[in-house]
Amino acid sequence: MVESDEVLQEEIEFEASHDDLERMPQAIPQAVPPHPPSPNLVEAAIADAEAKQVPAAPPEASET
Repeated sequence: MVESDEVLQEEIEFEASHDDLERMPQAIPQAVPPHPPSPNLVEAAIADAEAKQVPAAPPEASET
């Protein structure tokens, strides 16, 4: 039953690594919020849309 021993070993290693993450939450990477475009880029996009006579309506800023 070599295969069952290998599976058991994999499960033990998985559980051990899972326990490590619970003890060290700083090891879990945190999500990085997206960076909004610069005001200069927004102004340039609006000017470009106006020059092409495309309606420019930037989305409303969401408060989070």
